[in-house]
Amino acid sequence: MAFKISSYINLNKKRLSQISPADENGDTYIVSFDIKEKPNDTLVWAVHTSSAPYDMAVMTDNCRRVKKSPPVVKNMPVTDSTINGDGLAGNTLVVSGDNSEVLACATVIIPGKQLMHASFHQEPIEGHVHIIPIKNNAVRLVPDLKYMSKFDYVEPEKKIMTWAFVDSCANPNETTKQTDYSEVGVDSRATFAFTLPENYTVEALALYREDKLFACADIVNVEPRTLKSLGVTFRQNHYFEPVIGLRHPPKELHIRDDCLDISTEIIHKNYLNYYPSVNIFGSESIMLKSLVLNTSCSALRPQFARPAAIATFLHPIIGRIALVDTDDKILLTGEIRNIFDEMSTRATVLVSNKTAESTSCTHTTCDYCHRVENAAVVVGKNEKAVTLTGVFNWFNISDMRSAIIDLEWMKVCANLTVLPSGALTMHAMVKRVAPFSSATVASVVALEYPANNYTEILINKKQAFSDVQAHFRPLDRSITSGPPCGDQNLGGVTKVSWIGDLKKNLMSNESDSSVIFDEKFVTGATSMLGTSILLKDGKEVFCGHFEPPCERSVAFAEIGHPFDGYIKMTQYVNSNWESGFPTEIYYSLKYSNQTDPTVNPESVSWEIVSDQNLTCNTALVFNPLQVDESECSSQRYEFCPIGSAANRSKPLLMHARWHLTAHSFPLSGPYSVVGKTLRLRSIRNPDQIGCYPVKKVSEATFRWVVYTNTSLSIVQQRISKKTKVPVFKIEVDYTRELYQTRCTIFRITILEEDEKLEQILDSFDVEARKFKNDTELMCSGTQPLSAEANDAISQNIITSSSSSLLYSIPSSKLLLVLAAAASHFL
Repeated sequence: MAFKISSYINLNKKRLSQISPADENGDTYIVSFDIKEKPNDTLVWAVHTSSAPYDMAVMTDNCRRVKKSPPVVKNMPVTDSTINGDGLAGNTLVVSGDNSEVLACATVIIPGKQLMHASFHQEPIEGHVHIIPIKNNAVRLVPDLKYMSKFDYVEPEKKIMTWAFVDSCANPNETTKQTDYSEVGVDSRATFAFTLPENYTVEALALYREDKLFACADIVNVEPRTLKSLGVTFRQNHYFEPVIGLRHPPKELHIRDDCLDISTEIIHKNYLNYYPSVNIFGSESIMLKSLVLNTSCSALRPQFARPAAIATFLHPIIGRIALVDTDDKILLTGEIRNIFDEMSTRATVLVSNKTAESTSCTHTTCDYCHRVENAAVVVGKNEKAVTLTGVFNWFNISDMRSAIIDLEWMKVCANLTVLPSGALTMHAMVKRVAPFSSATVASVVALEYPANNYTEILINKKQAFSDVQAHFRPLDRSITSGPPCGDQNLGGVTKVSWIGDLKKNLMSNESDSSVIFDEKFVTGATSMLGTSILLKDGKEVFCGHFEPPCERSVAFAEIGHPFDGYIKMTQYVNSNWESGFPTEIYYSLKYSNQTDPTVNPESVSWEIVSDQNLTCNTALVFNPLQVDESECSSQRYEFCPIGSAANRSKPLLMHARWHLTAHSFPLSGPYSVVGKTLRLRSIRNPDQIGCYPVKKVSEATFRWVVYTNTSLSIVQQRISKKTKVPVFKIEVDYTRELYQTRCTIFRITILEEDEKLEQILDSFDVEARKFKNDTELMCSGTQPLSAEANDAISQNIITSSSSSLLYSIPSSKLLLVLAAAASHFL
C-alpha cells in the first residue's frame, strides 16, 4: 500500500509529519517527518494515550495536556521510525523541542479504519466519544466530554462515570452490556482500548453515573464534511484533521459572520492547501459563515445532511430561517426581509418549545427561550438578500415548536417544521401501471436542504430505460378514459431544467445514483410538485409524479355559469401549514355554453375574495395581513394579498386540464382560503365573471366489487349517479383485483364534504358487502346466473359493492362503520 496521509500541521504551520503502512496487513506504520525549521537532532517525538481535537484556538493547550498522559513510545528521534498500528490509532503524536517544549501534536486516525462516534447532550455533560477499530475485535475509545457552558460559574455535581456498549438506546437496561467497567472522565481525553466479542457490532454507547443509566447515544460513522461557496470547496474529514481546500483554494481565506458585518472579518492563511486556523467540525465551525472572495460574498453552504428545523414568516417579516444541528451547536441561517422598512436592521432570534398560537406571539417574553442576540440581518424591502447566521448552544431541535424574530419594537412568530433528515422531501414512484399489477420500476426522490440551498435528487431503478420525459400534469385517477401514462392523463411534454441530468442517470446501467442542483426544486418557483416522469423501455411505458410523502388537505371550487369545470387545490402538510410546500392547483375550465373546446382559447384571472355582503364584481380580495396591494406583482408575490392567486401562481387557461402551483396559498391555519370565494374573470371579456365557494373535502377510500367486464369509466359513471358526486371527485385506481370467477375489485376514492361523505358511507351494508338497496352479485362460477344477473353482466351495470374503508371523515357514525369494516376484513 503506497498511500500516505497528512497526520498534522503544527502551530506555526511549517512542520509536517506523514504516516504510511509498513506492511500489507496494516499492522505496522512508518512515521516520517519533513522539518522546515529547527535541526533534526534537537527534536523528539512521542505517542501518548490521549486525544487532541483539531482546534487552532486552543491547540497549544491541547498538546500540552496530551503530553501529561501516559506514553506508548517516547523520546524518539525525528527520523523515519516504525511503530505498531495498535498503539498509534486514536492516540496522539507529539513533537517536542529543547527543554521539552511542545511544538506540535495530532491525533492519528489510520486510513481504512472507520471512525465512529456517539454524541451526548445530557445535563450537565456534553461532548463526543469516538470509537476506532484497531485490530481484530479491539476498538479504541476516544472520549471528549465536558461540562456544559451553563456550569462555567456553577459547580456541577460530580460523580464517577462508567460506560458500556449496548444493543440499543430504546431499552439500554434490558440489553447485554459490553464493558470493562472502567471510568470515563469529564474534561479528560484519556483513550483506552477494549476487546469486543467475536462478530459483535457496536450499535450504541451508554454512560452510567454511580452505576445508574445517565445517557445513551447511537453510534454513527463520522463522515467528511464539505462546504462550498463562490466556486471554492473545503473539506474536513473529522475532528482530528485540518480543513483542506479541494477546489480553487484561495491563498487567504476571508471569513465574516455575515456579509454585512465587516468588523468580524478574519483572515486565515493557506499552507499547502490546508487552513489550520479554521474548522468545519466542532463548536467553532465556519459552516454557514460568509466567505469574502474578490468583490463577492456568500455563505459557506454545507454539502452534507444534518437534522434541521425551518420557520417560514409571512408578514410583516417575510422569508425563511433554518436551525441546523451540527452535534456540537445549533447553527442559525436563512434570509428574511421587512416589507415595510427601507433599510436593513438586526434582530434577536429566539427559539421556543411552545407553539405560536394563531397570528399572535403570546409567548414572546420567555426566559426559557434559546436566543441569539442581534443575529438576524433583516434586510429592507428593496435591498439585496443577505444570509443571516448565528450560533446557539445545543438543544434538541425536535423539542422546539416556534421561532421568534425580535426587532425590539415588534415581535414576529412562526411555527417550526422539524426535518429529521434536514430536507423537505418529494418523491415520484414510477410504476408499470397495468390492470392487475403496478410494480414500481424506479423511485426518484427530491431532497431540498433549506440550510444548504440545493436540491439533491436520488434515483433508484431496476433497469435502464430508453427514454425519459417530463409531463406537466400529475397522474390523475379521476380520468378513466385513455391509458394512465398517456398524454390524455399526464398532459404534454414540458421542458424543465432538471430533466437532462435525470435522463442521463435513468438511461444508465447504474441502479443507484444522485444529482445535486443549486435550486429549490421542492418549494421554489421551479417546484417539481405535480410534474410527472414518463419512462420508456421500447414500447413499454412507466409513469409517476412528484408529491410529498405526507398528509394532504384538499379543497374544491365547483365552477358554474358563465364558466364550467372545477379547481382542485391540494396542500401538503406534516403538522404545520407554514411548512413551505406550494399549494397544488389542478383545474379544468371552459364556458358553460361551449361545445367546441378549441374555440377562443384564452386565459382567466382568478383571485380569492371576501364576500362581506358585496356583489361578486365588487368583493374585496382576501387580504387578512392588510398588505399594500400597490407593490404586488407576480415577481414579488410575498408583497401581495393572500387572495391574489394569479400573482402567487399564474392566470388560468381555458379548454383543457392544467396544473400549476401557488406559493403561500394556505388551505389551513389562520389565513386559509377555505370558506372564502373564488372569483373568475375573463381577461378578454371582463363582463364574463363568476364567483364560487372554496370548500374543504375529506377522502374516503374503499374497494368495490363489480362484474369483470365493467370498464373504469362505467364504474366511475355509475358511482357518480348512485352517490350524486361529480366524476372529477371520484378516483378509480387503474389496477384492480380479480374476485372469484366473474367479478373484479376496484379501489375507489371519493373526495367530498364531510356531511355528504357520511351519507354515502351510511348507505353501505358492510356485513352484506353491498349497498342496502342492491341485490348481491353472482361472483362465483358455481352460482347459477339469474336473468337479471345475465343482463347486468352484458350491460356492464353495477349493482353492488364491497367496501373496506381506509380513511374516513371524523364522525361518530363513521367510526362505527370503520370498526365494522375492520372486523369484517380481519
